[in-house]
Amino acid sequence: MKKIDVTEIEQVVEDNNKIVVTSHGAPDGDSIGSALALYHYLKGLGKDVSVVIPDDAPRFLHWIPGYDEINIHLNDTKHCEELMADAEVLFCLDFNALSRLFRLTPSAEASKAIKICIDHHQEPNSFPDHLLSEPGKSSTAEMIFEFICLLDGESVITKEIGTCIYTGILTDTGSFKFSSTSSDTHRVAASLIALGVNIAEIDDNIFGTAKKETVQLLGYCLSEKMVVHEEFQTAFMSLTQEEMVRFKFEKGDTEGFVNYGLTIEGVRFVAFFMEVRGIVKVSLRSIGDFNTNEFARAHFNGGGHKNASGGMSKLSIEETIEKFESLLPQYKDQLNK
Repeated sequence: MKKIDVTEIEQVVEDNNKIVVTSHGAPDGDSIGSALALYHYLKGLGKDVSVVIPDDAPRFLHWIPGYDEINIHLNDTKHCEELMADAEVLFCLDFNALSRLFRLTPSAEASKAIKICIDHHQEPNSFPDHLLSEPGKSSTAEMIFEFICLLDGESVITKEIGTCIYTGILTDTGSFKFSSTSSDTHRVAASLIALGVNIAEIDDNIFGTAKKETVQLLGYCLSEKMVVHEEFQTAFMSLTQEEMVRFKFEKGDTEGFVNYGLTIEGVRFVAFFMEVRGIVKVSLRSIGDFNTNEFARAHFNGGGHKNASGGMSKLSIEETIEKFESLLPQYKDQLNK
């Protein structure tokens, strides 16, 4: 994070007691890790703090310290909306537009709380009263580490807070492989390791607890559903609702599947399409200069980062794939640079 003046935010936190921390729908390791890290920090200051998120996180994130304290709007709508209405300060983490809160959006929009957004996505909206935006950062979790350090110094970061932060960084950098991983990212990770954060345990909790059916599903996607367009250095996979039922799909089971396409020699752009409750979720990844954020914004009502973005389609999965393939010739020169 840039050496910004956080005096105003520090004063807001000091002057108010009821604080809600929220993050985007379809939560991932960074959104949960950053939210719980800030939760533990604010709780340590004696604040009346709650975490409110739109829907549940995948099962492989439920072990993160403090997860049982999270309020899930989909499960307890009335209580969550009461917390949002009563909040004096609303921390908005890891999203750049209130629409990313899905059904929780109206409550956030109606909230009279002072809104503070800390985020690393591109092109943030103007909804917050205070904005800390660093699109070049690896993760919001890395930003939370630096934010806490700017307020109170590294000494206040406990092992509990560090575990949450490391989880966010690990998952949002693809285990430190994505181009957003910087020397600063590694320095933060080194600081957390020095605190005693058990990185082997975190890695095992995230990547070592897959169901048998999940591993079988990955094998099926790679062997039966992978399509490679060599002329566009592009690959994609897809899953229908029927296929997901066949492999006893649970939320989060396809986490990371999209990245496997980038392990193919010569492939620079990959996509993953999945039917979810009447829409098609689109995940996009790239290496090099191809901008998935611009592609997602232009064609799939989405966005994200240069090399990792997402979107959605209201077309059928077959029509969505047809649309995707029809777009590739327009990008041939960019994809073959």
